[in-house]
Amino acid sequence: MNYYLRYYLPQFFGIFASFILLILTLVFVRRKKLTDRFSIIWVIISLFLFIGSIWRDLFVFINNLIGFPNTITTIFLLGILFLIYLNLFFTIEVSKLQKNLTTIAQKFAILTKKVEEILSTNEEEKVEKHYLEE
Repeated sequence: MNYYLRYYLPQFFGIFASFILLILTLVFVRRKKLTDRFSIIWVIISLFLFIGSIWRDLFVFINNLIGFPNTITTIFLLGILFLIYLNLFFTIEVSKLQKNLTTIAQKFAILTKKVEEILSTNEEEKVEKHYLEE
């Protein structure tokens, strides 16, 4: 019994973790805390975790393709490559948001100046009308 527990417990944990990740992703999308574009990444991750948990020899197969000495090295490599991809993806997103923020700030400054000009023109007209009426 102890052998089966040690052998299957990581597999059950992986399946459980992948389902929790998938459910959390769907809940966050439903609550509008996560956009559809980002949710696709997390759904793919949860599916990859599920497939890796069900098919235990997946990482051994990838390990044989890459030629690393053991499977844990392959898992860490895939994790690090994924984190690098995620970092690059979010850096691109932050750059886009920064460009949008700069454009909005410039447009806001232009509109503020135009409003101030209009208000100052209207105040001058009011002053002129006031003195003309007296």
